Parts: sequence; C-alpha cells; structure tokens
Amino acid sequence: MEEWIEQLQNSVNTLEKLKEYINVSPEEEDGIKKLNTKWGTTPYFAGLMQPDDPNCPIRKQVVPSLREKENRYGIPNYLIWKENRDTDEIRPDSIARQYYDRIAFTVTDVCANYCRHCFRKELVVDRDLQLRMDVDEGLAWIQEHQEIRDVLITGGDPFILSDEKIEYLIRKLREIPHMEMIRFGTRAPIVLPHRINDGLKRVLSGYHKVPIWVNTQCNHANEI
Repeated sequence: MEEWIEQLQNSVNTLEKLKEYINVSPEEEDGIKKLNTKWGTTPYFAGLMQPDDPNCPIRKQVVPSLREKENRYGIPNYLIWKENRDTDEIRPDSIARQYYDRIAFTVTDVCANYCRHCFRKELVVDRDLQLRMDVDEGLAWIQEHQEIRDVLITGGDPFILSDEKIEYLIRKLREIPHMEMIRFGTRAPIVLPHRINDGLKRVLSGYHKVPIWVNTQCNHANEI
C-alpha cells in the first residue's frame, strides 16, 4: 500500500486518536463533542502539533471549536452552492462560477485535513444540500461554455483522488479547445506530502499543451 493511502486510512478523526498526539484541553474536547461537524487530519500533520499548547497554530486548524459558531461581524454565511442555485444560470453542482471566463470545478468532498477556517465546510456538514459532484456532467458543461478558459479543480482536495482519476480529469480538460489553464487547489503538499510521489509527478508533467498549476495553502511557518 502506498504511504499516502495509509495516511488517509489512519486519519486522526476521533477524540481517542487525537489524544495519542496531544493533551486535549477541556475547550477542545467540548468542541469535538458538541460541534456537529466533520473533522480530522493525517497522522503526519497531527505529528506537527505542539502537545501541551492549546494555541498551537496546527491544532487551531484541525480541532473543532465552539467559537466557529460565533459571528462577531454579522457577515452572512457564504454558501457557494446556494449561490449557484439562486442565479438564473443553470449549472451542475460541481461548477461554481463567480467570473465570466473561469470556474471552480469541485471533484470530491473529501479532504486529507478538514481545515476549521474553510469557507466550504457546508459541503461536508450540510447533508441537506444533496449535491451531485458528477465529474462527467461538469466536464460536459465546461465543453459547452466556450468562454471558460481557466478551470480550478478543487474539492474537498483533488489530490486525494487516484493518479488515474487525476489523469482522466487533465486529459478531458486538455481536449477542450478553449481551455487555456488548469489549476489544482490542494493542501496535500502541506498536510499529506507523501502524496507528491513519482506517480503524481508523472501525471502532472505529462501534459504541456495546457499549463497546469498547483495552488497550495500554508498558514503558519510550523507547517513547513
């Protein structure tokens, strides 16, 4: 079994598993037990947590907190899929569009690390959304809309997909004549560096007609 898959299968996603890495504070335990949310991280990223510091920046990104329910500034929740359905344009649930010539293409709702600050948390929390993340449906929509030149493949985290599925996505997008740029939004290089292996490198480096960019997110120096 590849190491990155083993990391995912041994996700730190229960209070008992978390206690193997840190001394869980009463506030953290309260958040885990009372907040109705999906959470978890890889053993690798959990190993970067400071065991005795509840203010550890890694812990803040991973462990649920009741403060997530606070809204100090009165800003309404940003529900990108509700926005999708409120517009006149009919789009698949996998397609989010804010700009004329580029879209976000959601291909999975699974992450290696469920970041507590993520503005897409409703994707894994609100099951009433009943979303259909149909990849082929999304590809067909992109093919039909010739103004789309830039696609951000996102999730979830697209790099938790197999090499074969990622290669399929790239190949199909590359076949679309009006496609000029393919981007991947992923935290795998930070939370699951084992995923950046020879197989994935081969997939990403095998296409040159359309540039492929990998956008990642690092929130604190302790992650490096």
